[in-house]
Amino acid sequence: MWRIRKKDVLVENVNLGKVKFTGKRNPPEGVTSIAIGVITVVIFLALSIVSAVNDGKGAMWIGIVGCVAAVGNMYALYLAVKALRMEDVYHALSKGAVAVNACMVIGYVVMYMVGALA
Repeated sequence: MWRIRKKDVLVENVNLGKVKFTGKRNPPEGVTSIAIGVITVVIFLALSIVSAVNDGKGAMWIGIVGCVAAVGNMYALYLAVKALRMEDVYHALSKGAVAVNACMVIGYVVMYMVGALA
């Protein structure tokens, strides 16, 4: 006979033995956070190339887009930490998102400090 439990679905059949399936999934916050992180890394690399082509004398829009990307990384870092606090979910994407977004935020802060001191 079949028995099903809701929390961690335990499927049992007399002939098949026991098979255990977990209800874990990646949280939407973790997926969103890693997506924002990857997009902002691509934006950062594109802006760096544009700035290098212009010998570091890029237009004002390069700085504005960079600031928007930095705010996006801060929001994505918040989402990733929020996803890490959830229970009964996979944390792999959330951990990767924390790593990517934290490195980008630290990079933006260091870049701002170097620019302010120069």
